[in-house]
Amino acid sequence: DGSKLAASGNASKLAASGYASNLAASGNASKLAASGNGSKLAASGDGSKLAASGNASKLAASGYASNLAASGNASKLAASGNASNLAASGNDSKLAASGYASKLAASGNDSKLAASGNDSNLAASGNASNLAASGYASNLAASGDGSKLAASGNDSNLAASGNGSVIAAAAHGCRAKVGQKGAFALAYYDQDTGWDFVIGKVGVNGIKADTWYEVKGGKLVEVT
Repeated sequence: DGSKLAASGNASKLAASGYASNLAASGNASKLAASGNGSKLAASGDGSKLAASGNASKLAASGYASNLAASGNASKLAASGNASNLAASGNDSKLAASGYASKLAASGNDSKLAASGNDSNLAASGNASNLAASGYASNLAASGDGSKLAASGNDSNLAASGNGSVIAAAAHGCRAKVGQKGAFALAYYDQDTGWDFVIGKVGVNGIKADTWYEVKGGKLVEVT
């Protein structure tokens, strides 16, 4: 328990099964695994792989194409490299990726996912999840009830199939789809009046659940 492992060489492998272990690797293609609660894993090398099954684990990777996975509750995963993959199955997990084309997935309730890179994909199946993406052409999907999705990048797609979910897109060319009792707001730019929002609520003015909408000519239309 409480072990500490550190490796600076390339392709290093570190494993700890004790509680509250600390693992750090700066080399390329390193592999770190910890099954204990409260573990901390950090890898700055490219192509690193980090896995923690304990509760409240913290994983951070700054290298490109890193893979991070945590099954414990309240885990925190952060990756700054492009095309990184982050997955968390515990409740209250937090996932953040700043690289392009990153993939973030969380299955626990109350999870928070944030991506700033373009072409990122965020998916959450738990209730009351929060997803935010600032990069262009990002895809956000939440199936849990009461989820909140926000995007500031142009041409993003936001889908919330759970009941009572909310979507807000403050960018041009975004599309939204919500479930029953859901609502969404899509921004658009008018050459004469500037920026504005169009609001859609399921059951009002013909807005249907589980249907994609976009803004055309200042009005909501179904995506064809």
